[in-house]
Amino acid sequence: MSNMRIRLSTLTFDAAGQGEKSEFAYAAHYEERGGECRLSFRRAEEGVSTKTVLAFQKEVPEAVTMRERGGGEAELRFVPGTEQVSVYRVPGAGEFTLTLRTARVENTLSPTGGRLRLDYETILGGARQRILLTLLAEEG
Repeated sequence: MSNMRIRLSTLTFDAAGQGEKSEFAYAAHYEERGGECRLSFRRAEEGVSTKTVLAFQKEVPEAVTMRERGGGEAELRFVPGTEQVSVYRVPGAGEFTLTLRTARVENTLSPTGGRLRLDYETILGGARQRILLTLLAEEG
């Protein structure tokens, strides 16, 4: 297991094309087992702690699964050119259908660092967003 420092930035566009940028830094852990690579970190927003795990097979780095547990629960699979429908669970609010359309995945994550870039669109409750996510990781 490698200790990492990550910088996570997102650029989110609503249906009207209005963009909003956010940037965060987190401590993370990277591990490889039997060909599966995992990067995990915790983030706290508005007093709610959420654990995020990004997983992929070493031989197929462009297929990334994101699991989130905490303020909400979701499992999203990012594969370029695909559409996925999943359930997003929010404590106290219920379950919502989330449609995920992945345009692009670039993944060079390794035990020494790297970068993950995701370009995708979500549809949740009729609201459509395009998200450009960039995660930069380095040992530390």
